[in-house]
Amino acid sequence: MHHAFAPSGRATAARARRMPAAFFVAAFAFASALLLSACGRSPTPPTPPGSAAAAGTAATSQPGRVLVVSIDGLRPEFYLEAGKTYDAPHLRALMQAGSFVEQCESIFPSLTYPAHTSIVTGVRSARHGITSNGVYLDGSRQKHAYHDGDWYWYADEIRVPTLWDAARARGLRTGAVSWPVTVGARIDILVPECWPARGGGVGYPDLQKRLANPAGLAAATAKGPIPTAGLGEPELDAWIGHVAAGILRQNPPDLLLVHLLQVDHKAHQQGRSGKEVADAVHRADAALGEMLDAVKKTGGFERTTVIVTGDHGFVDVRASLAPNALFQEAGLLRSRSDCKAWAHAAGTQAAIYLRDPADRATATKVLALLEAHALDQGKRLYTILSRADLDRLAAYPGALCALDAEDGYSISGTIRDTLLGRSPHKGSHGSDPSRPQLATGLVLAGRGVKPGARLPRARLVDIAPTVARLLKLDMAGTEGRVLEELLSE
Repeated sequence: MHHAFAPSGRATAARARRMPAAFFVAAFAFASALLLSACGRSPTPPTPPGSAAAAGTAATSQPGRVLVVSIDGLRPEFYLEAGKTYDAPHLRALMQAGSFVEQCESIFPSLTYPAHTSIVTGVRSARHGITSNGVYLDGSRQKHAYHDGDWYWYADEIRVPTLWDAARARGLRTGAVSWPVTVGARIDILVPECWPARGGGVGYPDLQKRLANPAGLAAATAKGPIPTAGLGEPELDAWIGHVAAGILRQNPPDLLLVHLLQVDHKAHQQGRSGKEVADAVHRADAALGEMLDAVKKTGGFERTTVIVTGDHGFVDVRASLAPNALFQEAGLLRSRSDCKAWAHAAGTQAAIYLRDPADRATATKVLALLEAHALDQGKRLYTILSRADLDRLAAYPGALCALDAEDGYSISGTIRDTLLGRSPHKGSHGSDPSRPQLATGLVLAGRGVKPGARLPRARLVDIAPTVARLLKLDMAGTEGRVLEELLSE
């Protein structure tokens, strides 16, 4: 990928040292207000950079807040090339006024639920326990019939402390809107992410009425009824932005986590370069702008740190692989509940589990099958990740191995007659996050952020310790580090 990077970090850092912090706080407020005005909003008049009023507000001693916004499927070019292919003025303004990372590495598997859990825990999936989007084997942890029991919805499945746990321990207030793996979380204002079961007879509004806590439900219905729009509807991100902005305006918590979904959904449908992906980026940016407007009206950026990130990038796909077809042909699998081996697949990767992990004969047969079919007419379809590889990636404890698809292929958990088939999607993710196309982004601005700073690389697991530093939380034991280079305190 080719990015329009900012000037070198050394030069920008030198300029930053020569300028007072108040200048940058005021400059950020001024740039943000201009952008909000350009997008049809009516913010209060911006304070000119360098004015006495700006210096006074920058010196506030009020406690800080942190707003974390995840744009599912965010790629660095959305802000590095904003205004060219992607129309994201608010995200671009944050980057210009604050600091940013050129490429932020996800985890393995680079899937939404494990990655978002790494954002709030600072550890990879083998430690936090959310090893994929869905659980291994159908319904094994289903708690309610009215939602899809295959997915990791519930916060009590997270095995390590989260940011909301650490904030609660310090007496801080927390909020979350559509953040993955938060059903039942001890969050003060909670509108969790959860989708109805197929054919379960319960729609999204009724599901939220059952799963949001009282404060969250009040926020979700403050401007009217909860929309019936499903995951595929463009209105969903706008509604999430409305709810989050309402929370920020009414009684802002010390930590608010927000998840926007439509960019990911459209990238799956159209691939990396689809027109509707660019449209979804613009809508996500508009939702972000509404939240920034609310921040400005409740203490401003001298009191709030805004962090925008994602969970993974995207690769284009044209065909799918179904390793369960191999197991079925070899007599190792009849159904998901009647099998000796199972490919637990999502996106461009799959974990290979044995019903009996101690069954060495089946393990040998499975590995031989996978090796024998890894090439198609001399072209590699997938790489086999050994147990040692998975331990290095801190992924899939208990799995025999995993498959990582080559470029152009997704992996399906379906049971069908052939290994190779058509892909239902044009874009996907899930593979080893060291692939450049799977990098996500990271932008920070506002309180405690060093303006003009940038890093070539960071990791999702660095976000939790960085937020912990900003809010003075105890998050010992994370695998990530505090991104000192991007902070001013």
